[in-house]
Amino acid sequence: MKMNDAMMDVISRFQFGIDDKNGILAPKLEELIIGGICELRGCFFLANLLPSEFDIDIARKQSFDQTQLECDINHIHIEDYLDSQLFSEKTLLEQSFLYGRKLRDLFDDGEKYLIIISLSNDQFLDCNVRFHKKRPGEEWLGNDINLYEECIAIIE
Repeated sequence: MKMNDAMMDVISRFQFGIDDKNGILAPKLEELIIGGICELRGCFFLANLLPSEFDIDIARKQSFDQTQLECDINHIHIEDYLDSQLFSEKTLLEQSFLYGRKLRDLFDDGEKYLIIISLSNDQFLDCNVRFHKKRPGEEWLGNDINLYEECIAIIE
């Protein structure tokens, strides 16, 4: 796992164990995971995030590359999947890492994927998680994740 300094600060502030496997993933996030991963023309998506009218050929033509397409489709806001609007920043952080680890467990060991967790750095009530297959010549993030204002963690 790779993190920028901002994410390390947040984790230390909340005394959060990033490898804690005892947490319970929110039911709506668990539903996303249960649907599994599907492959369409070399792109990988969480099946439960694909719209019913999704056309992979049109989507590929409208995207810069496969990585961008996967990041756009496989992008969620964790807070949208929590039952209560009264969640804490720590809950948001915990759920994002639990979700990221569950995603990692879905992937075929022969393929490399990057799961990207990002939190807004102010009152981070906005937490995004997305993933993409690792491909030569395609990137979602730059090499130096400390250049980003957001708190970022990458799970491989």
